[in-house]
Amino acid sequence: MQANPQNETLQTAATKALSRADKVKDPASRAIAVAIAQASNPTAPPKNDLGASLSTAPPPGPAALRVELLAFCRNHFGLLAELNDRAQLAVISEDIERERAMICFHASPVCQQRIAAAVRAFAEDPTAEREKSVRDLKTFTESDHALVQFHAQQRLNKILADRLPELGARIYQKATDLLKIHISRLTDNTAKAYAEWNLDPVPSALQVELERLRKEFENALAQYRAGNGGDGGLTGLLSILAELDAEARAAKGAK
Repeated sequence: MQANPQNETLQTAATKALSRADKVKDPASRAIAVAIAQASNPTAPPKNDLGASLSTAPPPGPAALRVELLAFCRNHFGLLAELNDRAQLAVISEDIERERAMICFHASPVCQQRIAAAVRAFAEDPTAEREKSVRDLKTFTESDHALVQFHAQQRLNKILADRLPELGARIYQKATDLLKIHISRLTDNTAKAYAEWNLDPVPSALQVELERLRKEFENALAQYRAGNGGDGGLTGLLSILAELDAEARAAKGAK
């Protein structure tokens, strides 16, 4: 490969300029010499700040949207849970929490902690009342606690299997229908906007997120229709609606 005469000339000029700048200790002269040296090196072109602003890298896409269930429930609270459904949901929620609390209260580690705390309190201050507390706690044997837990779990399973699925299916059907309406409107508006420019429509980030939610709702709806009320209690929409209903009743009672 033949050397470029122009580069050789620049390199010679750069060498002389650098030597001269070092002798006179002039920063400005040295900066000019460095610029000449960079221009003379074909493998190391001078930095072009304009190129950074004209990068061919694709621009970042829109940030992923996440529609919160709480926002959805607040916006459609009256439609998702009518008065009868809200009353039924409140009763079921209270019954579930009562049985779950019973199961937790009679769990062996929890019982041992209560007994240990009562014994320690009696040892520090041996009053008749504290002695009675220790005796009362020890009246239940391990098998007694297990029996209480067993029956509480049976009652909880009955609620989840017999009472919750019908209500859950009704609420999730309403939620799914509402989402379909929103998605349909978004789809129509997007199609019209793209049609003005003779382009095929591309789903928006919001439309994609609502489609994701719709699939989640449809999966939950299928589970409730199959009689599956879960194994732990209220979840998803039902849990949030129960909390919003409790807030509404508390606010009403405070007036």
